[in-house]
Amino acid sequence: MGQKSNVTTLRKSTNYLNLYRTNNTEFLHGFFFLRLLEMAFKRRNIFLTDFTLNFVENKIFFNLSFFFKVAKILQFKNLGVIKKKIVIKKLQLSTKSKLSNVVGLFLNTLNLFKKNLSVFFFTNMNSHLRKKRFLIFDLFNFLKRDGLNLFPRRFRFFLDFVKMSVLFCEGLISLKFFVKILAEIFRILQKKKHARFLAFVSTFFSALIDGKLFKKYKVEHRIKGVKFILNGKIKGKPRSSSHSIVLGETPIQSLDQNIEFVKSHAFTIYGVFGLKIWVCYKV
Repeated sequence: MGQKSNVTTLRKSTNYLNLYRTNNTEFLHGFFFLRLLEMAFKRRNIFLTDFTLNFVENKIFFNLSFFFKVAKILQFKNLGVIKKKIVIKKLQLSTKSKLSNVVGLFLNTLNLFKKNLSVFFFTNMNSHLRKKRFLIFDLFNFLKRDGLNLFPRRFRFFLDFVKMSVLFCEGLISLKFFVKILAEIFRILQKKKHARFLAFVSTFFSALIDGKLFKKYKVEHRIKGVKFILNGKIKGKPRSSSHSIVLGETPIQSLDQNIEFVKSHAFTIYGVFGLKIWVCYKV
């Protein structure tokens, strides 16, 4: 019997040469700088959905796409309501020492490149959701039965997940980042909620493939099929096992389909879990 070939390596993929440099030190500085930006934004309730760094002669170009969490938006609203100057001065004094350390580390790392010009391009992903409030509300009602069981103390994170789901369906958020969000959801779950997580993932992807909610509001529907595999000690079992969810059309052994594959890991108290996902897009 012949064994099936892995066509994932044969399928045409997008190559990102944003950190390609002949000098190893510049590559390390660029990699460290991107990780520093990601951690700095994450500590301030901001997700960096996509970030690239390009070297062009004696210049550096940074392309950053960020998503503001609900907690950050509420913080901005509360600061807008404050009118007393005394409270504002106290906030500035409390954050002055923290900001000075971060800015100093940021500038010192940027000086390591020894370039004459640094150009930053920022993209706010929340601006794409301004006219889609009713779609977000309907998707929230569709997922709240299983979602509220998984997010008993993280209701704001559930709202962020619903918003990012709309952006993912439109192709504004990459699959690589979206799988990290799924791993973050699964990371702190108790073993008795692993089955609920799989049911939630199945319900969620079935809604994306069906696309009735998105067609109702005239939003482009791109996903045709999904294959999801979870490996690890599911439900706290002594031995690892795998659970797969296949929805829609996922012809993995064909080369003419637009299929994207991403894997990630979730480090939990029950061990390390592997998440693999194949998404088939409409050609």
